[in-house]
Amino acid sequence: ALIDYLEDDWAPMRAAAQAAMARSDPDAIMPVLSGLFADPEWSVRAALATTLGGLSADASGPRLAQLAADDDAKVVAAA
Repeated sequence: ALIDYLEDDWAPMRAAAQAAMARSDPDAIMPVLSGLFADPEWSVRAALATTLGGLSADASGPRLAQLAADDDAKVVAAA
């Protein structure tokens, strides 16, 4: 299942999986993505910010603000 790829060892796979999941079921995505906010790879967190930016502000606003305060400037730029 697609959700299994969120724990893949390869960061680009985790990033692609979360984007695909957001497209397929944007209303149910937030609980599923919660583990990616602390992903050690900046690219996964940046992809998450991009994905959240495409969702409704009600669903993504607080989480997007969290990524906008990330320690990595690339993640902040994506948020």
